[in-house]
Amino acid sequence: MNSGDYALEQSNSPLTYQPGVELKFADFLINQVIDAAFCLGENAQFLYVNKATCYLTEYSHEELLSMKLHELDVDSSLHKWLQLWQNLKHQEHHSFKSRYRTKGGRIFLAEVNLRYVKYQEIEFSGAFIQEKGDELIELSVQKWINDGREIKRNLQQESTVSQSHNIDTLLNFRESRFRFLIESINAGIFLIRGTQICYVNSAAELLTGYTQTELLRNFDLNQLIKSKKSHASPANNSEYQEIKILTKDGKERWLVGVVTRLNEVIDFDGQEQEVEILTAIDITNYKYVESELCQTLEKTKLLSELRAHLVAIVCHQFRTPLNVISFSNSLLKRHIDKWEEEKILPFIKHIQIGVEQINQILDDILFLAKAESVQFTFQPSEIDLVEFCQDLISKILIINSEYHINFDSLGDCKKVWIDKKLVEPILNNLLENAIKYSPIGSVVDLIVDCHEEEVIFHVKDQGIAIPQGDQYRLFEPFYRGSNIDKIPGTGLGLSIVKTLVNLHGGQMTVVSKVGVGTIFTVVLPSVPYLPPESSES
Repeated sequence: MNSGDYALEQSNSPLTYQPGVELKFADFLINQVIDAAFCLGENAQFLYVNKATCYLTEYSHEELLSMKLHELDVDSSLHKWLQLWQNLKHQEHHSFKSRYRTKGGRIFLAEVNLRYVKYQEIEFSGAFIQEKGDELIELSVQKWINDGREIKRNLQQESTVSQSHNIDTLLNFRESRFRFLIESINAGIFLIRGTQICYVNSAAELLTGYTQTELLRNFDLNQLIKSKKSHASPANNSEYQEIKILTKDGKERWLVGVVTRLNEVIDFDGQEQEVEILTAIDITNYKYVESELCQTLEKTKLLSELRAHLVAIVCHQFRTPLNVISFSNSLLKRHIDKWEEEKILPFIKHIQIGVEQINQILDDILFLAKAESVQFTFQPSEIDLVEFCQDLISKILIINSEYHINFDSLGDCKKVWIDKKLVEPILNNLLENAIKYSPIGSVVDLIVDCHEEEVIFHVKDQGIAIPQGDQYRLFEPFYRGSNIDKIPGTGLGLSIVKTLVNLHGGQMTVVSKVGVGTIFTVVLPSVPYLPPESSES
């Protein structure tokens, strides 16, 4: 079979495939192998990459095809590649190890196998690479050994080279070892003089988002650091620091590191000056988890305190009616055969009132629990708000006949879209509170102001009012004002009101002055409610 024949033969099968099909088979196979494979042109540009190359380097297929090899290969350059290319043309095959940097900044060791190919006057190199991450340190040590041997051979062979040149060579060798170590670790390293940065490694670039050029060009360290906390370290001239930085893209990140002060050991512009070395790692994710944990612990603490307060309040609120019930029951049991009906009835009434008080406490607690767990849903309907308010007032005055509620409506309140099950307990609590904390015989005002898209309720009384110091805690569950004296209550009414107003999507304000009275204002939206499926259709 000659080179122009593309027929593919299989045993016991006469099938013949066209060149296009064979090309598809080849592309399929090369993309199924686990090793990264690619083709390079004479100038080290990527001509073809398989899927494993994209996975290993973290670059997309399109990104790699716009790049050159030395953009990935840490130890390579265009000059080195051109030398390697010339050697490949004679050797046809070459294997070596080199370090590669992924898109995310990770550096790994790779074993590279290159083969020179010339097809129809087109020259390229086919490459296969395998990650050898566990050999990275071994490579660096071996590289130092080889570099040392090479320097020694050069020193022995070049006897005419001056002593100063030999020293410079050794110093350059030591510097290359130092830079290799610094660039290989994941911790960010900053060399700092005053507020100026003198050196950073590649990990520091990833932490800050700034390039090395940007950080070293008159960059003020205060531009990077938002805040820091220092902790003493047992080591001399060192301290631990927790630093909050602002990255180039405006994000806040947390670093933790060690700052070591070096006194008169670094030469800058011919002068030995004091510098600091900061070695830091990113702990942003840890700080977020820590913050969430602290918030959870704080919520747990508040919940525990609320439960303890709830138990104390409930016990206190239950104790009074239960004592009345117990005392009245004891007297009735002892004297029921001796007392006349007129003397028995007051005690029966006390028992009834006590039971009603206990029921009210339980109802308030259950109602608040339902409201806060969002068991109520916002479902408004069109109602006659004037009629609704008049019916509500009539029910309240049946029990509180010693008071008078003055009702007034403004605007068109005959067709208003509100949720009755939410609005009724809102007005009921506000009106009952106004009556409870006002002198007998006083007047309570309910004013309803209806607009096209909202309804405003004003509940005004002439009662004892709310002291200024109590107003900021007014809507806390179980909290009661400091001037209530012996007026019964659970401290749940206004908390229920506030929760229901929020569920209705409204707002609530209060103006109160001791000796004058209190005005509660509730603003609720008044628009037809369309369920999600109806609005989509």
